[in-house]
Amino acid sequence: MKHSLTNKDKAALTADCSVCGPAVPIKLNGRYGIVCVEARRQARRNYKKAHPERARAQKAASTPSLHRLTLRNGDPDTCAICGPVQPKPWGRGYMCPKLHEEKRWPEQSAPDPQCPICKRYLDKYGACLRCDDDLSDLDARYMPVEARGMRKLMAQLENIPVGLTIATAETQLPSTPEVAVHGWKTLGDGPKVSADDWMRQNGHRW
Repeated sequence: MKHSLTNKDKAALTADCSVCGPAVPIKLNGRYGIVCVEARRQARRNYKKAHPERARAQKAASTPSLHRLTLRNGDPDTCAICGPVQPKPWGRGYMCPKLHEEKRWPEQSAPDPQCPICKRYLDKYGACLRCDDDLSDLDARYMPVEARGMRKLMAQLENIPVGLTIATAETQLPSTPEVAVHGWKTLGDGPKVSADDWMRQNGHRW
């Protein structure tokens, strides 16, 4: 049965669920939106029962690696397994080059950038969810990254003045028009009039 939510309170993180009852805890998830916590737990339990081998493989892949660095600031560091190494940037920090080679991950020139104000990591569109005015509300904060980027783009388009056109000048037709059909020839020069005049003379409108 589907866990349908009503009376959602994003501040208190509670809602009325059609299965679990009133005032149940909810979770603000960027992929699934606002979901019932018990519904997500049940979905994970069902997945582990249906795919036990895949669930074990995912758990093993998510286990922290033993290639742990000491400083983790980009300077020559010491790995718990490899010893002295020159760390490679990956994600939000640095990692052992041996582990990077084993994972076969692409090269990264520098760690992910941070907001200069609150030190929060920026998304792939370069936006800070805490400091950007167009992304400071709760609805945008828990959107998927693509939706947040589109929201930011639409907010920028709203600032374009009304009536602004791309081009207002007349476009001149070429003096010697070309023919799209191979082998055909054009006799004489073409009309030396503007596109607007030609449209008016032939009874057409833009």
